Amino acid sequence: MKYIRAALFSFLAALRPVVIATACALFFFANVSPALAFGGSSSQPSKGLEQLDNVQAKSEQALSSGPDSGANGTEGVTEDAKKGLNGVQGAANKGDMASPEDANAQSVENIIEDSLQEMK
Repeated sequence: MKYIRAALFSFLAALRPVVIATACALFFFANVSPALAFGGSSSQPSKGLEQLDNVQAKSEQALSSGPDSGANGTEGVTEDAKKGLNGVQGAANKGDMASPEDANAQSVENIIEDSLQEMK
């Protein structure tokens, strides 16, 4: 019995550096390699560019002008914001944004209430 135990401990002692090296290599390659996207990607990088071409120009124009200067003043930004999501972006990519009307999730209160109703 002592011989088996001694042989087992010596085998595990010899195996320990291999296990440590394997774990280190796994951590290294997991952090160094880029994220892999399995399956087809549904995003198209060039899809949103056409709608967002003027965003940078409007942003720079709003930053360079003063707060009370003409169409870029408070009134102009308010009018632009009424047209879409915000004063600079307008309605670009509005269909891609999630809104509360699109959400189908239940609140925590509703989940708890439903669970309590089931318990009764």
